[in-house]
Amino acid sequence: MRNTLLLALSLALNALPCRADLFHLKSGGSLEGKLLNEDETPRRTYNISLSTGGQIALDADHVAEVTRVSQERDEYEKLLPRMPDTVRGHLTMAEWCKRRNLLVEREFHLQHVIRLDPDHEEARRLLDYQKTPDGKWARREEIMRDRGYESVRGRWRLPQQQAVEDSAKQFAEDSIQWQKNVRMWEGWLSGRRAEEAWEKLSKITDPAAIEAVGRLLNHRDPRLRELAVDILARIGSPEAYDALAAVALHSSDGEMRLYSLRQLKDSPGRARAESLFLAALQTTDTVQINRAATGLGELRSEAAVVPLINVLTTTQRYKVNLSGPNELNVSSAGGLGVGKQVVERTRVLENKSVLDALIAITKQNFQYSSELWKRWYLQSTIPPDLDLRRDQ
Repeated sequence: MRNTLLLALSLALNALPCRADLFHLKSGGSLEGKLLNEDETPRRTYNISLSTGGQIALDADHVAEVTRVSQERDEYEKLLPRMPDTVRGHLTMAEWCKRRNLLVEREFHLQHVIRLDPDHEEARRLLDYQKTPDGKWARREEIMRDRGYESVRGRWRLPQQQAVEDSAKQFAEDSIQWQKNVRMWEGWLSGRRAEEAWEKLSKITDPAAIEAVGRLLNHRDPRLRELAVDILARIGSPEAYDALAAVALHSSDGEMRLYSLRQLKDSPGRARAESLFLAALQTTDTVQINRAATGLGELRSEAAVVPLINVLTTTQRYKVNLSGPNELNVSSAGGLGVGKQVVERTRVLENKSVLDALIAITKQNFQYSSELWKRWYLQSTIPPDLDLRRDQ
């Protein structure tokens, strides 16, 4: 029994991938093996048992350096013959290996556990096994691959997910590079390379450049601002059209707002811009409402008729400071001086851009009367042959 156990342990030791010493030669290259004459002093030769089989003797002058096997591995090899070839023995040795970062050896002993006890749950779990629906054991890697997943940098991803992530990463890298390029070309505009800069900027068509081009929308040179609008229109991605719509809503330059609208009018981004302008009508900001109305009028958006009628006039709240019988210091802000009576009042604002948009879209003009506009709209949308009277 004792001889059988020793034989099993000897086979186990031989089955492990040895961490052999590396003998680096002065002539270049290296040999992997185990030094047989460790105690020789002074060193004259290296007698080496090669990992590939056989032995070789090298003169000490031919060896530049020896990378020795780790102390932990050396200790492990001394300890292994005394380990009982049992489930408990291999589990104990696996834990010992884990604490010393001998991960290959640890897996070896865990594999021996499941050879002795195929349903050993702890060993299976430590080896990353899971039970499949049919009751069989399989490593998580096998299960995930069967489900179509791939391991990428330690994470499981479906190919589609990874493609999206890779694309997003590449887009971000390209965006950073475009920002560098556009800043550089912008700097050239004031020097001898100005013509080259205009040419390079004019050729931009990459959606990754949108953020970089967006910076030019605020440039002090109106020609460069206009060029930025042209570039966005040429890029023609959803994000580029959104940027053009944002110019129409937020730019303080009226000519830029109108120029952006003209670029959107007959473009594939028309529908996206229309949605953004309709959403802006729902705000309480009269500036945004009127700019959105201008955009919808320019686009001749029939879907905007009712929303525009609803904001023909808007109510604005403001605060008034009262001092005695007279009203002074009319303000729309709070935080007034101590001792002053503050009251809140409202006023109705007529939104001219909204009326202009309605006229442009409908060719009608009922001024600021929401009631007349709504009555006309109802009449114009009822088919002429429809009899609304109840059947007699």
